[in-house]
Amino acid sequence: MAAFYSKVLREKYNVVLINTVHNVFFNKRKLTYWGYKNTNLIACGEHVKDNLIDYFCMPPEQVSTIHNAVDTKLVPFGDNKRLKELHNQGFFLVGNIGRLTRQKGMSFFIKSMINIRKENLKIKYIIIGDGKDRDELLKLTDELELKDDIIFLGYVSNISNILNQLDLVVLSSLWEGLPLTPIEAFSMGRTVIGTDVGGTSEIISDARNGYLISPRSSDAISDKVIYLFNNSIKRKILERNAHKTYLSKFRLSIFEKKILDYYESI
Repeated sequence: MAAFYSKVLREKYNVVLINTVHNVFFNKRKLTYWGYKNTNLIACGEHVKDNLIDYFCMPPEQVSTIHNAVDTKLVPFGDNKRLKELHNQGFFLVGNIGRLTRQKGMSFFIKSMINIRKENLKIKYIIIGDGKDRDELLKLTDELELKDDIIFLGYVSNISNILNQLDLVVLSSLWEGLPLTPIEAFSMGRTVIGTDVGGTSEIISDARNGYLISPRSSDAISDKVIYLFNNSIKRKILERNAHKTYLSKFRLSIFEKKILDYYESI
């Protein structure tokens, strides 16, 4: 709608339009094309750029890619008491962060705990976020008798505090543009097991700073969680590389420079 109203204003005033696109879409093709026509477009990742060009038929020269970034400079750290207690009890904490909607594939994450229970490993799952599927996911957890193994923290405003206490992060999404969760995790020196969808592979390099797995596969999630639980040396290598990836590609200062250069070029 912002693009729509801006388009209306442009017809009355001589203004330059710049629009940042944060996700991939496959609907409202004609309306979106009209709204974006003759607008300078910033895609948050290459996959988003491809979607604009291939699906919405935007001219390639109209679309530029500037990757998302996160800043950790002003984050006041503090422990979540519940997570601190679990760590003190010796549990390995695996987090999944996102809206509780179908897109994030949380049901596959929850079901992957079944395999971990069979191995009798000291692992707890932490789900951070809220959304319309919360009750459905709680019911699934109850039906699978996993209530003691999976903790729903709800919405958390300062996600860096939580990431600082997690041992591993899972991104179980079914589709993505360029997800922020891996970037946030990398900024805190945490590695990520992520489904190979959308722009996730622009962040995660398989077996270098994390792992890419097939979507909709609970077995793939549990296999990698168990592997990294049992291989702390490999996990530490991935974590170091994850933080290096953040520093080289996704720091806020890098983003700021690219945005300023872009605006100056218009």
